[in-house]
Amino acid sequence: MAGQNINSICQLERRNFIMMLTAKDRFYVGEVLNIYKQAGSSHYGSVDNATSASSLSYLALRVYLLLQVQTVSDLIQILSP
Repeated sequence: MAGQNINSICQLERRNFIMMLTAKDRFYVGEVLNIYKQAGSSHYGSVDNATSASSLSYLALRVYLLLQVQTVSDLIQILSP
C-alpha cells in the first residue's frame, strides 16, 4: 500500500471509505469491511483499526465506484472545491 495516509491521527477503521489506485492506474471508492494483521506464527486476526500500513496483512473491501479520471491531477481537480 504505497502512498497511504494511515497514522495515529488518521486511522484506518472498519466502515471507513477510502480511495484506491490500482496497478493499472484506476481509481476506486471502497468501504473497509475488515482489517487483518498477522498474529503469532502464521495466524491472522481481525482488528478494529490500524495506525500504520506496515502492520497490515490484508484488507477486506467493498468496491463501489470506478472513478473516471486519467491522472492524479485530474482527481485533485475533481475533488477541489
